[in-house]
Amino acid sequence: MKNYAKSIVSSTIRKLKSFHRNEAGNIAMLMGLSALPLFMAAGAAIDMVRITREQASFNAAVDSAVLAIAADDRSSLAGQSPSQQAASIAELEAYAQKYLTENYTPQTGETNPITLQLAITGEAIDITAQHDFPTTIMKLAGIQQVTLNSVSQVKKAMRPIEIVLVMDTTGSMSGAMPDAKEAAHDLLNALYGDKTLAQAPDSEYIRVALVPFSAAVRLDTEATDFNLSWIDTGYVADPGGENPLSQLNFTSPDWNNYMAWGQMINLNSNQPYQWNGCVEARNSTLAITDDPPTGGDTLFPAYFNPDNPSTSGTWDNKYIESYVPAQIPVYELNPDGSIKYRKGKPVVAYYITDPAPTPITGYENSGLPADIGTGSSSWGPRLKNQNKYIGYKIQPETNSNTAGPWKNCTKSPVVPMTHDRAIVEAGIDAMIASGNTNVAEGLAWGMRVISPGEPFTKVGGSGSIAATTVAPYNGPRWQKIVVLMTDGANNVGEGGNSWGGNSYGAYAYGNTTPLANNRFGSTSSSAWEPKLDTNLSAICETLKHPDRSVTIYATGFNLGNTGEDLAIKNRLKACATTGPDYYADSTNATALQAFFNHIGEDVRNKMVYVSK
Repeated sequence: MKNYAKSIVSSTIRKLKSFHRNEAGNIAMLMGLSALPLFMAAGAAIDMVRITREQASFNAAVDSAVLAIAADDRSSLAGQSPSQQAASIAELEAYAQKYLTENYTPQTGETNPITLQLAITGEAIDITAQHDFPTTIMKLAGIQQVTLNSVSQVKKAMRPIEIVLVMDTTGSMSGAMPDAKEAAHDLLNALYGDKTLAQAPDSEYIRVALVPFSAAVRLDTEATDFNLSWIDTGYVADPGGENPLSQLNFTSPDWNNYMAWGQMINLNSNQPYQWNGCVEARNSTLAITDDPPTGGDTLFPAYFNPDNPSTSGTWDNKYIESYVPAQIPVYELNPDGSIKYRKGKPVVAYYITDPAPTPITGYENSGLPADIGTGSSSWGPRLKNQNKYIGYKIQPETNSNTAGPWKNCTKSPVVPMTHDRAIVEAGIDAMIASGNTNVAEGLAWGMRVISPGEPFTKVGGSGSIAATTVAPYNGPRWQKIVVLMTDGANNVGEGGNSWGGNSYGAYAYGNTTPLANNRFGSTSSSAWEPKLDTNLSAICETLKHPDRSVTIYATGFNLGNTGEDLAIKNRLKACATTGPDYYADSTNATALQAFFNHIGEDVRNKMVYVSK
């Protein structure tokens, strides 16, 4: 371009000289007078082409510089005092100046200085830059240079995210639960721009879900995105339920976990007890997928931790009161003598009132042989004796009352994907430490919450932000992120039950037979926890697969460096997305909070686009 312009100038000068020497009449005078404006117009056009191209090159360099600043950890000014922020901006401004100087070369090869101004706020990073560009032919008109101006902005929180926090709420977290809650709140503050709930209650660009877990996960039956059709309830047409896993705790084929809840009486209300939303794992590969529940073994069994026999031995869940309730429900029966159900609940015909509860013993022997005894041969029949639940009272579930059909299931429910930050904050505050550890089950539900298909498909709205649906995997707009935190290895509570071999959880008892119904795939205790480890790794790989491309942040909290602690740390590190930003060994509360704050900042720094 430069050589071509010089040739035009040289040619024009030669022609002007020829006209100047021409003495053939007034044409020389006339042409001489008109040539200069023509020459200047042509020269200006040539310079404008050069300037336009240079402006585009300069804009690209400034865009690149502002992205470099946005990707720099120093651009996060969260928690800094005004003087510290000013110092950080000055340091970054010098870095941007150096970046432009090294990465932008004018077409002329000249090195006129570039001036710039950098501004950083909680929402954006702005660079305004100026550069003097020399003209060529326009110099004849006294225009020596033109100033190129470029303004580039990176806006944060403009590439939207769906993020789910999968949080360990097991019993071992009891002392550290306040620290975990604070870390989770800090992460939200960072996501929303280091602002408190009152300052930034919601954002159209941020959707958040929460999955607390222990040995099992609890769904919120009152949530907008809940449908009882996901659960194997055992309706009138099929009182025993559709999923065979729902029937393992009872001798009678007409019973299932969901209906068993309603057979017992709440000691406080004298009404049939209601299922509380806890769910068990499905079997085989369904335990580690987000395949939708459509019927049969794809339905989720309602969680039901059986009442343990009142005999000698290692029993961890004895909860039925040993007396007849003051009000005994009499249920309507079908022609075949089975209990009639309506919408999954037993139909009460009337109550028999007994003003003074009559103490009894051996309530769990109802319907069993009189000489059954108390030895180990009686444990199975006592454990699976469904008659013991009919009409007997249980203490209602409280934070301190762990014995009951809910035992080992997390105390606080899942918060489905929502724009309403306040709902998530409240869900974090509600977390309570209780139960054993099944990280695989927690992450499985994290996957189902972020999956675009059933059982969760809706995103709750907030204020002016309308409710919508969960984004597809690998969509062009929404990023999907999982944050996984646990303070321990998978733990089934081996030895917690004399008959089942382990404490009851989402995978039920390890001694379950036949093996087709054993969710561990083996009755050998040495295989139970490794099965959970294998399932955890499988879910991690499913989430990270290119078909889904979910980003995973993971951390082990308060873990040691030997045995099971070291093994779960290595598993979490392998689970996390590759790179130094995605896994941390949080050895204490301060480290956990720092990592969660880092996650928020890192996500915000990746939620950028160039706005011109």
